[in-house]
Parts: sequence; C-alpha cells; structure tokens
Amino acid sequence: MAPHISPSPMSVRMNQSHSAVSPLSVRVLRFFTEEKEAPSIKKTRFVYDIETCHQETGDVFRAQRRFREFQRLRDGLLAECRHCPDCHSFVERLEQAKLPSRALVVLDAQKYGATRVLQLTHFLTDLINIVTAHARHCKRNGADVDKSVGLFLGVSSLQEAEDAVSSTTSLLGVCKTKQDRLDFRAASMPDFRYSASSLLDATDNALELHRLRGYSAAELPSRR
Repeated sequence: MAPHISPSPMSVRMNQSHSAVSPLSVRVLRFFTEEKEAPSIKKTRFVYDIETCHQETGDVFRAQRRFREFQRLRDGLLAECRHCPDCHSFVERLEQAKLPSRALVVLDAQKYGATRVLQLTHFLTDLINIVTAHARHCKRNGADVDKSVGLFLGVSSLQEAEDAVSSTTSLLGVCKTKQDRLDFRAASMPDFRYSASSLLDATDNALELHRLRGYSAAELPSRR
C-alpha cells in the first residue's frame, strides 16, 4: 500500500484561493474634480474615492484613482497575461469586464460622475472576483496580478490583506457584537492602512510593470 502523502501548505492555499470567494468588498464612494496641471482641451478631470472593506472584520482601506488609472490597470493586466496559457480564463473574463467609455464633452458633471461611480464600482467588484477565481492559480502571473490589483486599491496585495485579517481573526475569535467589530477594526492591520503609492518600492524589479498598471511617475517614492 502506497504511503499517504499530505499536500503541502502552499498547494492547499492555492486550491483554497482558486475556489474561495474573496471576503473583500469594494465600492467607489464618491467623485470630485480637479484642475489638470498641463494644458488640455479638458481643464478638469474626475477623481474617484475607492473604499475596500473586509466583510468579516470591518477593516477598511481607501485609495483615490483617476479614470485613466483604471484604464492603465486593465490594459496592463491584459497585456501581460494575454499570451499565458494558464491565464486564458482570467483574460477572457477581464475582457468581458468593460470600463465605461470616455466622454469628450461633459455637460452635467454631477450626473456624469454619479453614473461613473456606479459603473466603476461594478468593474472593481468584477475584477476582485475574477482575480480570486481565475488568476491566483497561475504560477507565472498570479502573485503579480494579485499585487497590482491590491496596490491599486490601497493594500499591499489582495491575498495578503485577506490572509492577515483572517489569521488575526482566528486568534481573536469571531466578532459577534458591534462593539467587538469596532474594537477589532481600530486595532487591526496598521501596516496596510496607507495609500498604494506609499507601498511601492522604487528598487523593486517589478516597478515598471506596476507603473504601467495605473501609476504615474509622480506617485512613485523617490530613492533616499
């Protein structure tokens, strides 16, 4: 009789990640306009406040992104993963997750922004689900895709945000009351509560990939 070989912790984690539903919930809360620095036909641009919440613990992470950054993120992920055989299902579903088209002329900024808030919320919700179900199993691109989407949302990576909160929750026990939830939220995950730009390392070999995925040069930290 052949000896029983237990699966490695890494393989178990990858299988769980591939089948599980992410506990992270994301939405675009609001928008505001700001003036462009460089001369342009459009003098203002829209900026969107994004909030990501861990549904089991109440931990909240925030980021601000322009619409152009949404486009860069989507286009960058598609460009890198398009020719990977293990990313076929990820690419197929990401291509179906469309971003709203850009308007050359905006007559009603409030109506336009409110519509965009809803559309971008749907896109980010789909993106997290697609990454969780169809990208993490890829040994070549899975971790990098997870990190890029996490940085865009203001966390170090989607997987680390989920795992760090989950492991802390297992030590503290299930939060059953509203006060438990508030107390846990105040004390948990201090290292992740920064903007995505503060988590980028200028010496990282993958820096250029992340720059192409929605980050401008101005957001990158200078080397000291």
